[in-house]
Order: sequence, then structure tokens, then C-alpha cells
Amino acid sequence: MRKRIILLTLAALLLTVPAAWLNLQTGVFIGDDFLRRTDSGYGPIAMIGQEDATQFTGMIDGFSWAGAVRWEGNTASVTFPDGVTVTGPWDGRHLCDLSGVPYAYTADAITIVVNNESVPPSHTYQADVLCRMSLGETEQRGSLWCVAIGLLLYLIGALSILFPDKMHFFGGRWMYDQAELSDIG
Repeated sequence: MRKRIILLTLAALLLTVPAAWLNLQTGVFIGDDFLRRTDSGYGPIAMIGQEDATQFTGMIDGFSWAGAVRWEGNTASVTFPDGVTVTGPWDGRHLCDLSGVPYAYTADAITIVVNNESVPPSHTYQADVLCRMSLGETEQRGSLWCVAIGLLLYLIGALSILFPDKMHFFGGRWMYDQAELSDIG
């Protein structure tokens, strides 16, 4: 049994490499979805840079994400295929409306799901995300701390199974004069 647990522990240690790779990916969050940055765009959304605009096309959850982002100084203008144009200043992190409120924090950014059918994302929310993509404003998917804490907890659990007489008092040895298990267990 000890061999099996040692092999499982080694397997968990080897799995930390892909876990760390997954947590260190950069991309953009769209709701609960994470679109990883690739050479051609972000996940299923293709990004094509042109002289005056950056074109985006793709599908996420069955909804079309397409638009052209144009920049004039610190102001972005996003034109969608249906003719709607969203324009606003960039505050360094988000596209804002003319009063300075980020579109990402408006009611249009809220996703409503009724009977497992969601409504398409609003043009203002899409404009904010497409502007972040065009500027390369990516974020990290997770943290290495998550991997490190998970590995530490896994190792403590494995040691508790391998050495129950030693690990029984882990973290609580200070409460006992002589820390040892009784014959009863």
C-alpha cells in the first residue's frame, strides 16, 4: 500500500507542472469563460489587424462576437456588423461611456439566464472586451499560490495516510506533554 501511495504522491507532484501551466496562461475573461491568448487571437475569436482597425470574428456559447475596433488617441470606436457603433474613452482598463462609467459595470454587462437560455451579450459589453483584446490587456488565469497551496494540502494528506502515528499530532503537538497515541487508537 505504501508503494501505491508513494506512486500517487509522485503522480500528483508531476501533475503540478501542467496545473502551473494552466494557471499561468494569459488571456481575457468573458463572464465565466477564459479565452487564452493565441497567435491568431483569443480562443475562438480571430483577431486580424488592419491599417485603421482591428477586426474580430468568432462565436462564444452560440453568440457571434464580431466587430471592428478603431482608436483615435484615447477614444475607441467599435462598429458591429449590424451597424451599431459604441464609442467612448479608455480609462486604462475599461471602455467607458461619456460620463466616465465603465461599460463593464453597467446593467448591460449582466448576463441573464432563463430556462437555461441566455440572452446574447450587449454591444457595450462586447465593445469593452474587444477593446481590451485589441490593446493586449490580458490577465493571468490563476495564481501559482493556488497550485502551491493545493500541493501542500495534498502532501499533508498523503503523509497523514502514510504515517498516521506521526501526523495525528500535526499542528497540535503543543497541547500534549507527551504526544503519542494510546493503544486504543
